[in-house]
Amino acid sequence: MKALSPETLAVLTDDLDVTGGVLRITRQLDRKVYLEINAALEALGGTWDKKRKGHVFAEDPRTALDDVLTDGGFYDKKRDLQQFFTPPKLAKGLVDKVEGLMKLKGKTVLEPSAGKGALAVEVVLRRPERLVCLEKDPALANSLPGFIARDLDAMDYGKSTAQLSVDCADFLAAKPPLYVARHTPYHAVVMNPPFTRGQDVDHVTHAVNLLAPGGVLGAIVSGGVTWKEDRRSKAFRALLRAHHAVTTNLPEGAFAESGTNVRTSMVLLRKP
Repeated sequence: MKALSPETLAVLTDDLDVTGGVLRITRQLDRKVYLEINAALEALGGTWDKKRKGHVFAEDPRTALDDVLTDGGFYDKKRDLQQFFTPPKLAKGLVDKVEGLMKLKGKTVLEPSAGKGALAVEVVLRRPERLVCLEKDPALANSLPGFIARDLDAMDYGKSTAQLSVDCADFLAAKPPLYVARHTPYHAVVMNPPFTRGQDVDHVTHAVNLLAPGGVLGAIVSGGVTWKEDRRSKAFRALLRAHHAVTTNLPEGAFAESGTNVRTSMVLLRKP
């Protein structure tokens, strides 16, 4: 847990206004206190909105704030759960690449680490028959259909015809994997898995196993998998070679707006 200073706790107690999912600070702050409050609010799921002059939350943040005030600090769920969400521009680029290998219209698609739905929205725009999303954070899984509908409304897309399924589950840990029994084989998988402790390698390897013959996978992975010499990374590169995968290094700062500068790569493959 990251402890907060008495000054910051005082502001969170006395100097906030929460209206319609927007949290605003009602007095001027010095920079040190502001940065500490901003870190806490982002860890609770808030996103700064310049036009609204406040942090926007998908759900009412007051209960989470009460926990912060009780504990005197906060847990950084973004980093604990590796919640570095796919920037919209990058999501579009990845799904465009997948669409170039297989038209997604009428297909069954899996997004196994759905987050706030950036990749899911791009898939829906291609009119699949079914989109299956997994998200292990219960709050995000519950909010995901709303996130997708909101973003589609912002694009004037209209009502989606895709059958959307959202399972609150860890892609690797769910036993038995009911989402697999219900919906495989998948024609395509699009994914931005967590990176720590080689989870991206494990997630992509598992996803390849769920593809139908001829199915297509597009994934964002840690840049380290392209050069690390540990056994897991070597085995992963052998898997990619066996599927004639194309791996492209993404630009520096591709995830800066999501709160990390980790180096990343894009993997595209078709299952034989």
